[in-house]
Amino acid sequence: MKKLMTFVFMCSLVLVSQAQEVFQLPKGFSGGKTVWIVRAGASFSGVSGKGIDAQEDAWAKSKWSGSFGRAFGGNLSIGFNKTFGSSPLYWGMDLGVAMRGYKADASWSAGGASSISGGYDSHTKSEKTTLTAYNAQLSPINIGYKVTFNERMALDIHVGGFASYDFAGSLKSESYDHIYLTGKYGTNDKTTENSNSTKIGDIDSYRRYDFGVIGGVGFWYGHFNVDFSYQRGFISIYDSDNTYFCNKFLVRIGYAL
Repeated sequence: MKKLMTFVFMCSLVLVSQAQEVFQLPKGFSGGKTVWIVRAGASFSGVSGKGIDAQEDAWAKSKWSGSFGRAFGGNLSIGFNKTFGSSPLYWGMDLGVAMRGYKADASWSAGGASSISGGYDSHTKSEKTTLTAYNAQLSPINIGYKVTFNERMALDIHVGGFASYDFAGSLKSESYDHIYLTGKYGTNDKTTENSNSTKIGDIDSYRRYDFGVIGGVGFWYGHFNVDFSYQRGFISIYDSDNTYFCNKFLVRIGYAL
């Protein structure tokens, strides 16, 4: 019994010691050492460029109302930071898998009293397009600066570049058409819905690759990190004069190994 109690006591001391280390900043934050970090989180992707203006003009000419929105996604990465000697300035790299895409929604409607049937006529249409792509992403160089407040907390400001390649994904289109007529000839209530999905490999103008910049700010508490970043691509998603440049906001949770 005494041996068992001694063993339990020793295990408790080890766990307490490890817990204290977890809530202290990694030793690699200074001294030119390497800190490995695993991150996972959510992304909110959208697009910008001439294609947005061209599509909105086309909607307006057809008397449609439409807009572009952000697509929800995820990301997972592993990378490292290494300080320049004892300086808070560091460099690093990241490799992982991520998502990009966008949403576009448009609608049109018309209705009113009918002088022919003596009833009410209405016609409603809507279209929705969603691009969802999965890619491998490399950030070959990141430069950052950590402002340490005490042995547990630090602010992390960073900027760098990235390159990505989409290995899977699809462009999904959905349409809705509803006609409702009333009057002396009876009632006509008809709804038509269609859905179509095209793999990105079957889209002739689709570009799987992208590169650009990424920057953000994070907060460290011990080995734990919360990071908020913005990423902007320089390659249009489609090979066309109407450009669609991908951009996204990232919210990530990290842990220093």
